[in-house]
Amino acid sequence: MSIRSVVILSLSLTICACGGGGGSDETVTTNTSPASSNSTALGPAPANASYSNGTRALQALLLSEKHLPLTPENAEYIEGTANTDIIANGNPLAFIATRDTKADEAWSLGWTGRGVKVGHLDDFLTKDIPSHVAGKNVSHGDATALVTYQVSPEMTHSAQQLSFDCDTLSGTQAEQLQSGYQYFNDNGFHIVNNSFGISRYNSAPCGGTPGLLSDADWANSIKGMTENPVFLNMAGAVNDSTSYDENMLFVFSAGNAAQQCSGGVGACTLRASVILELRKTQPTAGARVLYVGSLSGASLVSEIITIPETLATYSHSAGDMKNDFIVAHDSVFFYQDASGTSFAAPRVAGAAALVRQKFPTLNGSSLKQVLLQSADDLGAEGVDEIFGHGKLNLINALSPIDGLTK
Repeated sequence: MSIRSVVILSLSLTICACGGGGGSDETVTTNTSPASSNSTALGPAPANASYSNGTRALQALLLSEKHLPLTPENAEYIEGTANTDIIANGNPLAFIATRDTKADEAWSLGWTGRGVKVGHLDDFLTKDIPSHVAGKNVSHGDATALVTYQVSPEMTHSAQQLSFDCDTLSGTQAEQLQSGYQYFNDNGFHIVNNSFGISRYNSAPCGGTPGLLSDADWANSIKGMTENPVFLNMAGAVNDSTSYDENMLFVFSAGNAAQQCSGGVGACTLRASVILELRKTQPTAGARVLYVGSLSGASLVSEIITIPETLATYSHSAGDMKNDFIVAHDSVFFYQDASGTSFAAPRVAGAAALVRQKFPTLNGSSLKQVLLQSADDLGAEGVDEIFGHGKLNLINALSPIDGLTK
């Protein structure tokens, strides 16, 4: 995905929509087009669909093998039908997030995300991602929301606009961050997906020289963010009435600059670095913030493909954030149709919605711990600096062994 520069806290940094890296930047279409910067209008589901929410692309999912076959009569539910044959006839490559998270198994048990509010803070206006399904471009936000819908089709969704354009003023972007999070907080949202981040590595798509920020500049960035009330409210590092609701969980993509910045997410992405800094004096900072890295390959479904589970070359590893880190696959609609941690994070956000539906008394930090503690261990035994807690296991998360507390 594109990476664009923005001035934050008087320092020139790069904010990236963490969707591309290490592979194709193609994605798929969705009809999630915001009527304004504050909301996304979702079309009604067809009368014979089992679930009530969804974009037109998700309505195709609802008409898939779990519900009704995608026939020529039903093809109208995909906007642009030139490639509906890709999805027709139960193509096992379609709806990959549903399959690699085993969300369909959770649906059969009744857990679909119904009643859980999930927000996406993302760019829903810039339609610059090529789509091979409808032959038109879609936005980064459309793609991330689509992934979440494939896992949690009955969630209540809202899109909040965050512009990534090179000419976006830092003040405008800061206002969008603040208003977006405040909207989610004021309206009782449970989970917020954040498929963006500020990287220490500047790829210079909007000018400047590629490279890592110096130690001094990075230290100044961290210091500035420790004084940012929006970040502090999200990280739960303040104890006054302005802190966001404790029931909220914030899911972040880990970022895709691992080949340019070593040391893991805590050394290479600003918000994770700031959490580590805050924890020197506030050990509970970031208790409801979860980072998601990408596994190589899009699925281990045996009838599709078999790939050893390794961290994608572009994905930041857990590093010092290993106790806040989980991994998942990252294609959007089909195996290897896109890559980047932007599309791993919404899988976890969707899974969190299903767990929240089953256990509605969990607050954000407890919900995070259920997802972490139920993950499949990968790499070195136990929590490690590559995979953190390991691979998302939705079915395990819905059946925790230990008792749950709020």
